[in-house]
Amino acid sequence: MMHGPFTWKSLLFILLAAQPSALFGQSARPGPAARPTAPPVTRYPDPREQRAAREQAVATVGATGRDFVETYGEDAVAAISACSQPVALRLVEFHAAGVLGKLPRPRGLLRLIGEPQHGDEVASWAMAHAGELMDLDYFDAYLIDPLPYALALQKLDGGAAEVCDRRRRWQDRETQAARASQDLRLYGLGGGVAAVFLLLGWWYRQRRAWDPPVV
Repeated sequence: MMHGPFTWKSLLFILLAAQPSALFGQSARPGPAARPTAPPVTRYPDPREQRAAREQAVATVGATGRDFVETYGEDAVAAISACSQPVALRLVEFHAAGVLGKLPRPRGLLRLIGEPQHGDEVASWAMAHAGELMDLDYFDAYLIDPLPYALALQKLDGGAAEVCDRRRRWQDRETQAARASQDLRLYGLGGGVAAVFLLLGWWYRQRRAWDPPVV
């Protein structure tokens, strides 16, 4: 038989060491394991849906528009879908005449036409002012914000001048950065050459100091 003090000490140790679930007969169930964050799933366009959309666009403008649709693909489909049928037919003629292909970025213009709230106004103005849009600065200014020009709220000349000035300042910064990088390389090369000469001079002086005098 165990002694009293030892029994109480042992019981107290067991109570302190035991888990609450073991004392009350409850099993601690682990919660669900945390799932790592899954990367977003990239959904590629369904080729069947793409073909159906192209055929629908051709049906809207007629068989003469097939070359336009097949040349520019989904960009042409978006532009045709955003425009009324008369303006879409003019886009087909615009392409057939070879004018669309002369613009700096034809696909960019078609994507712009296909954006919400653009459609007829943006397409009609672009076709009517194709000569101005041949210039890259004018074209970029129109693509940045077309509605003020299409609705005759602003003149495209001002936007083109701003784009030209912005491009010139960017080119100046690039030139200055390239010049600074070249200067740093030249400074580094000059410092390296100077260090070599200093090292050679130090080595020569050390050698002269250790050479025995000639009697």
